[in-house]
Amino acid sequence: MEKLIDMQIDRISELLDIGDDVTSALASKPTVINITNAAKVADVLQNKSKLDGINLQSLNATTYQDTDEDVVLVNITATGYQENQAGGGNSSGGSIVITPSATFSIIATASGKMKSTGIEIDLSTIKIVSIKKLYTQ
Repeated sequence: MEKLIDMQIDRISELLDIGDDVTSALASKPTVINITNAAKVADVLQNKSKLDGINLQSLNATTYQDTDEDVVLVNITATGYQENQAGGGNSSGGSIVITPSATFSIIATASGKMKSTGIEIDLSTIKIVSIKKLYTQ
């Protein structure tokens, strides 16, 4: 029975071409890289996410790639916020609903060029992967 399972795993691995790269990526920790154009990256994230702002101190870039390469793919994480909003109400005296400010977690991918002080993110390559609402104040 064990040989049958091993054979099936080997066969699936061959089909999917799963090798040491996947195992090493899953077992290793990502490299944290300083973002040299953080303010511009935050602006792009804010515009693409439609949030009111991005916390610059929360902006973080990590990679599993070799940072000696010219162009490196990175995962970007940040915390964004949306301010209080008032809505509802109408000319006939309907109620006004005020929603409190909310905090969001943003995950994005991008590529950039390595510099001596970190990575300069190519702003045109930023793609938001997910936005999750963390909490409402």
